[in-house]
Amino acid sequence: MPHLITQYSNNIKHINIKSLLSKMNQALFSTGLFSTSQEIKSRGWSNCNVVIGLDEPQEAYIHVILYILSGRDAHQKSVLSQTLLQILEQEITSSNGLSI
Repeated sequence: MPHLITQYSNNIKHINIKSLLSKMNQALFSTGLFSTSQEIKSRGWSNCNVVIGLDEPQEAYIHVILYILSGRDAHQKSVLSQTLLQILEQEITSSNGLSI
């Protein structure tokens, strides 16, 4: 049942979002908190109507939300969020030396 939604500003051109989603799915499944990999459903949306700060064109964002059913304790939720953050950091820093 987990749904992973990734929204990002459309000025992000250097990251392959489908590859990022696939890596995040694999990482989520590797936590052992989901019985099958087919449970994990991910999607990414590019947002074209974006203003960051005072409309700085070089600014960008990626926003990741994970929806899961109730029943997970605080430690399990922390493991899931840290797992996603690690994949996101790896992907961003390997793309043109950017950082979070």
